[in-house]
Amino acid sequence: MKKILSAMLTAGIFFYGNVASADNFRDTEYFGSGGLDLINAAAAYEKGFTGKGVTIGVLDQPINFLHPKFSSKDFSAVIREARMKDGKIGVYDWKNIFHGTHVAGIAAGARNGQTMHGVAFDAEIFGASFMDEYSGDFGSGGVMNEDPFAPYLNRAEVKVINNSWGSDVYLDEIFSDEDIKQALLDNGENWEKLIDDLESDLVKSSKKLKKTFNDIDRAFKAKQLTVFSTGNGGHSTPSLTAQANLFNDDAEFYLLGVSNVYNKFGNTGGLVRNDDGKIFGDWLLFYSSDGTKYLEDSSVGAPGSEILSAYSDFADSGKSYIQATGTSMAAPHVTGAAALVQQAFPYMDGKQIADVILSTANQNIDLTEKFRVAVRRDKEADENGNPSERIFLSVYYFDDREVTEAEVVADLMHFADTMNFSADADLNAENKKDFKEVVKIAQENEGLKVYFNTPLQALIGQGILDAGKAVDGLAALNARRLTSKDATKAFGKKIALYTIDTKGFNSTWRNDICEIREGKLAPENTEKDLIERYNFYYSNWLSKDLNDYNRAYWSDLLTEKYIKGFNEDVKKDGLEGLHVGLKKIGEGRLNLAGNNTYEGASVVEQGILSIDGKISGDAYSLKNGTIAGRGEICGTLYNRNAAEAGDESAKGDLTAENLISSGKLIVNFSDGENTKFIVNDTAKLDGTTFIAKGENLSGKEILVLTAKKITGKIKNANSNYRAEIRGNSIVLIFK
Repeated sequence: MKKILSAMLTAGIFFYGNVASADNFRDTEYFGSGGLDLINAAAAYEKGFTGKGVTIGVLDQPINFLHPKFSSKDFSAVIREARMKDGKIGVYDWKNIFHGTHVAGIAAGARNGQTMHGVAFDAEIFGASFMDEYSGDFGSGGVMNEDPFAPYLNRAEVKVINNSWGSDVYLDEIFSDEDIKQALLDNGENWEKLIDDLESDLVKSSKKLKKTFNDIDRAFKAKQLTVFSTGNGGHSTPSLTAQANLFNDDAEFYLLGVSNVYNKFGNTGGLVRNDDGKIFGDWLLFYSSDGTKYLEDSSVGAPGSEILSAYSDFADSGKSYIQATGTSMAAPHVTGAAALVQQAFPYMDGKQIADVILSTANQNIDLTEKFRVAVRRDKEADENGNPSERIFLSVYYFDDREVTEAEVVADLMHFADTMNFSADADLNAENKKDFKEVVKIAQENEGLKVYFNTPLQALIGQGILDAGKAVDGLAALNARRLTSKDATKAFGKKIALYTIDTKGFNSTWRNDICEIREGKLAPENTEKDLIERYNFYYSNWLSKDLNDYNRAYWSDLLTEKYIKGFNEDVKKDGLEGLHVGLKKIGEGRLNLAGNNTYEGASVVEQGILSIDGKISGDAYSLKNGTIAGRGEICGTLYNRNAAEAGDESAKGDLTAENLISSGKLIVNFSDGENTKFIVNDTAKLDGTTFIAKGENLSGKEILVLTAKKITGKIKNANSNYRAEIRGNSIVLIFK
């Protein structure tokens, strides 16, 4: 009993557990950690993305860089040291201070033929201690650093910082504080005032929490992505640290929360990924993982169950690798994948890297078991007013079934029989027995909590991390991760525009890009996921028809106010229901190779935006920008600067439904062939100049544009050739 209860109550540092082609990468070392195949890492490696040239931050316990998984790295280093209690700076008890080394190995341990490797195995690591002094078992006690993010703030090369640590405070259990209760009662409809008051009351009672919020805000302002473990308290919400973006509107997009999905280890029924991309298995999350309520749009799930990684005490113990479980192990999978994205798209900042991770997360999940079990611990005061903790067992059903308490208990016993708690057979058997005892205790002490209509987004946010898909670029233009500043009426109707600055780099986004529209949390909505989210909130916190053991007044009230605040923000941003488009700025070429279904405009103001697949809406070349490609524009091409038929290799025709041009239309000639513009309906060409690029075609007449109807007067500014309208086509006549 002591072993499982100790694991259930682990806090602070989020861990739990015991001390050429894609197939070419899928070897013993690749499968060694237990997490890489679930996140489709080999597909990223096949495309050449291994983290090379990228440096990640790992804010954690000190890392033992003498370990073989790091010793071959050229620039990796500890950029802020710490000490053991009463010890010297930089001298550690590696038997207890193993967490940072284990986490770093998951994110970026080298691929060197030994046992396992990290996600971004060629990346460098800057490790910084988040504490000044360590004491206690596993270094869980000690003195927090006054400014933990400081070593990273002036390092522009570090765009992603892993944080497998956090507060043990949760929004759904803060209501023992009378000031917080009063704040809830006082603030009525004003969510922003409520959040300000909550933050004030929370930090008033915790200087550590105040420092944490302030320090995370500084990382946000530096446009660095902070990847946070959601926590291991079994709550529906992440720990308060992983929800720091709730308290900072300007920086809410620079934080990613990560929950712990139950990956397959040994012979367990954990999650595995098929070659077709489907993820299947029995249980979605490890029982200790926190959920993602209130963080659905900014979180993903990643493997964190019995992950094998580097052991800091390898020299003295003779053991180089150990397994550990927790959201601490899940977060560095995301950090490693973010390094791969940074390598693929070096022009992206922390938010944009997060946008890619979120939009490419895998939602193709087939679960045998249609509920999730969590072991939750709540802080409560005992009868004498002293701090205490109470354990709850929570069952999250994915539907709206009606269940009796006896059926809930039966489901918990089924969970104990089919869940594997550890890769160690003896410990697993003991934990199964202990868990059943916990079920009985919880039942006797009204410690059962039941939830209904639970969508996957309440547990894993946008889905399960997919590194292979992420290195192919954005898969959604998400209005919920934009602000009122991104709204425009400049392109025929009001839309939201996602802006990307390629900063002189050339790259290709190969994913099919959809759009995610903004909407309110309400029972009637055009956005299916927001309806599911509202139903989850309503069924479990707002409805009065549920069982008594599922009611908690203050948590209900907070949920109600959150919904009102969410909807007020939607109204204030003015993006509700808007289609989303893409705007490219900066030099360089961005190729869109997918079948893109977003309906807003595609706009280029600098460099080249190449439509090599398909876009659903209109396209605009403005200022110094060029629309190019060999694909299809299903709307109108508005060419006010330049449009070029042909892809990056100057091959292929560019098709548009309509063309309105007053700029340059460029066609390419090579190997006796040429690119051309195909207009399905009308081409309005008043003021247009045609430009030929490539080989000399003296004396020839070449077809360069076809349309159902052509209007307007063409400019001829080149002495070597002229454009002439001939019925429904344009030919270039060379001298």
